[in-house]
Amino acid sequence: MRKLYAMILVCAALALSGCNTTRSSERQEQKAQRVEVHTQLATNYMRRGQFVVAEKELEKALALDPGSREANFAMATLKNSQHLDREAARYYRKAAKHAPTDSPIRLEYGAFLCRHGDPGKAIAQIRGVLDTPSYRPNGQAWFRLGECHFVQHDYAQAEKALRQTLSIDKNMAPALMLMARIKYDQKNYLSARAYVERYLALGRPNPRILLLGARTERALGDMKTASQYKGQLLELFPSSAEVRMLEQTGM
Repeated sequence: MRKLYAMILVCAALALSGCNTTRSSERQEQKAQRVEVHTQLATNYMRRGQFVVAEKELEKALALDPGSREANFAMATLKNSQHLDREAARYYRKAAKHAPTDSPIRLEYGAFLCRHGDPGKAIAQIRGVLDTPSYRPNGQAWFRLGECHFVQHDYAQAEKALRQTLSIDKNMAPALMLMARIKYDQKNYLSARAYVERYLALGRPNPRILLLGARTERALGDMKTASQYKGQLLELFPSSAEVRMLEQTGM
């Protein structure tokens, strides 16, 4: 009887332990769900431009789980959109710390570093993603790398990365724009013209590409086409900084 009683006590203890483990697991799952809900609500508010409410939702998410990569990344995106660079960097670091090596979060963190004066660290972040065996490189990842090399004035590496981008997505507008800029800076005006034309064939003109087109055609001696680009720029974007640049250079 004593043995039987002891066995009953042991079984009861194990059952209680299992019950506690189950409850703990359920609480963790519920907390994760609440973090996800707050983060998703914040993302939706951000899309609508309701940044104050979005920040409150993210604060709730991070109070529940300070290490949530999704909530930290969303907060970094929010702070970046408000030009609060120091705060954005802090949240990007937290998000990247908890993100897998091949995560798009690391790509965005790399792009942020590149735009805010630390291209060396940015390239290391982006390269870390591209060099992960499980990662399938996409055009956006290669473009981020090319953009960073361009900031460092390493045009050879920038062009190499951008060619990879365009081999994956031949119509990626930002890559075409940057290639046109590189070729113009290298005084390879015929190649610059080709990239400007490819960009404009997508039907999405912007003031930067029109100004670059005007300058390229002027360098090639085609004043008629340069004037056409100038006319489009004045007509479509009369208040742009590019128009002021044209006026300052007397084009």
